[in-house]
Amino acid sequence: MRKKILIAVLMCRFLSAMSASDIEIAKTYLKRAIINRDNPQISSFMIDKAGEYAAFFPECEFLLLENCRKTGNFGNAEKLVADMLIKRDKAFLIDDYDIDLLSAQIYYYLHSYKEALPFYKSVISHPGKRTFDNYLEYLSCAFLADAPAAQMLPVLREASSLFPNREIVFYQTLYSFKTGTTPFGEPIQLIRQLENNDYSVQEVQYLKSFLVKNEEELGIFIDDFMQIQDISPKWGRDIVYELLRRLTITDERILDNCLSLWEKYDGNNDVRTFRFLAYSPLADWIKSNEKFAWWADYTGKRTVDTDNNGRPELVVEVKNGIVINRSEDKNQDGISETEFDFYDNGKIDKIYIREDNENFWCYDFNQYDGSLLTVENVRAGKLAEKNVMRRGAFVFNESMPYPVLQDLLVDFREEYRDGEVLRSKFSEGKIVMQEKDSDGDGFFEYCALFNNGVISEAFIDMDKDGVPELHEIYDNGKLVQCESGYSNTAGVYYYKEMFANNTIEKYWDNNRDLKYEILEKTLPSGVVQMYFDSDNDGVYNYMHEKNKDGTYDVYELNSDGTKKRRIAAAAAKQRTVKMKNWTVVSSRNADLLPIPDEINFFDTQTEGMSGFFLYKNRNFYFSDGLLESPDFSFRLLRNGERLFLFDCGA
Repeated sequence: MRKKILIAVLMCRFLSAMSASDIEIAKTYLKRAIINRDNPQISSFMIDKAGEYAAFFPECEFLLLENCRKTGNFGNAEKLVADMLIKRDKAFLIDDYDIDLLSAQIYYYLHSYKEALPFYKSVISHPGKRTFDNYLEYLSCAFLADAPAAQMLPVLREASSLFPNREIVFYQTLYSFKTGTTPFGEPIQLIRQLENNDYSVQEVQYLKSFLVKNEEELGIFIDDFMQIQDISPKWGRDIVYELLRRLTITDERILDNCLSLWEKYDGNNDVRTFRFLAYSPLADWIKSNEKFAWWADYTGKRTVDTDNNGRPELVVEVKNGIVINRSEDKNQDGISETEFDFYDNGKIDKIYIREDNENFWCYDFNQYDGSLLTVENVRAGKLAEKNVMRRGAFVFNESMPYPVLQDLLVDFREEYRDGEVLRSKFSEGKIVMQEKDSDGDGFFEYCALFNNGVISEAFIDMDKDGVPELHEIYDNGKLVQCESGYSNTAGVYYYKEMFANNTIEKYWDNNRDLKYEILEKTLPSGVVQMYFDSDNDGVYNYMHEKNKDGTYDVYELNSDGTKKRRIAAAAAKQRTVKMKNWTVVSSRNADLLPIPDEINFFDTQTEGMSGFFLYKNRNFYFSDGLLESPDFSFRLLRNGERLFLFDCGA
């Protein structure tokens, strides 16, 4: 929360300091970038120039994302989408429709169909701007994301009503096959309607393949299919693969025809060929058939290119039937984020995990026993880190995206799960340290230390700058203290929470003097006591006590441990003035008490303890939390979004 306040304060200062002319210059450059959007080089130059004057317009990311599509480089696309969405309310050339449509299309190109679907849904909710293509893109994405039928049916009905077009009939038919229902008519009738309208032959054949229910029907379908010429390799492979995947085939003539079609449509260069070679009875039949036996000893590359754009997501290189390299480029930016090299005997050699071609991790394995030898970290093309492993055996499994560690007694372990990276350090079979990278971006934002297998400390780096903002302390596995606001210079934390006996204590050191000037204590009874060191001498001299019923008192604390009420409970509501999230503590009449009209902070290093305030249309500078004018003097303390002003003249 404190960090959000700082960001908001800094943004307000930044925007107020930025001249109107700078903003207009930035807008002019962005308008020029829009005009030159067909030329990525000129457009990028204009965007950079705009950013020199004002970088908070989402048009910057919008145009850069358009350039991503033109150049085919999607390496930074997800971050650009996230930044554009954060800034969307500052748009002046584009609207919500443009932003949602481009976000959806980028996620679609990155094969992140589930992420794209909500944006497509938003796009078709714009009656004045939505187009027929928008509906087609939504439906295509919905089927690829395997969206629930309840999400697709209303959109199909709406699209059918607005655009009675044959493309919609194609998706109506697909929906019937997906759900086993017929809200738009029998699939056979829908397919016939498409044929009568001269719809794409290959897509009609794709739909017809779903009508095939047994081996006899497959034989008839394949005989007819072999006579058709207007089928692209991608559609041909998809049709044959789905048929072989769904049906059990024993007739050798039908098998021969299916696999002949698979080969005709370049199927032997498709990674899915591996399934045929491992699937019984196809595997034995292929190996015994002279025409296809060589598939098992294939040498070359097999790929997966789902959108047939020439940038495959997966490339598997085979030598004499043995996989020797496997490269995955899921976002199709030309960089293999994950690459596996194998020895000729099929055992793992190296694994590369890349951010780009100059920044990657390399795992090196022993050829004979499969043990991990070293882990190297390359930054900017140079070796930045090398880890020599004492013990550990990795095995490679085709079904797993990353190697899986099998040995329980290891020195070091890295696990990759759904984009998350988990590192663990062991000693004598017990965990001693664990690091977590929740989004797989290479930054380990969580580190936990263990004592005898039980967690003792944890460090959390929320903004991934290498400095842990949170420090947790545990006792027998139970969280007892949490600290935040770490200072590299002083080596301390400026905020902490302590938990014991159902009591929560929170401490703040806002002015960075290594003394906690605010203590908030929540008692088991629900009473909240807030202690203040208003003169920064290390001793609490005020206590604000709030009861469960919302009533409160302010006490002055004496050096002997006694306390006296500073303001009577009945008078507290009158003399403690709350406005604009301020609490003014004074013994004087609240209605007559002069207070600032406005307070502005700009010293982030001291948590907003310096700045200027407005009073009677004059600006007054203040520092170290002391606000002074001819009419008043206040000591300011800050607790999150709450400001406490102590009347020094009381």
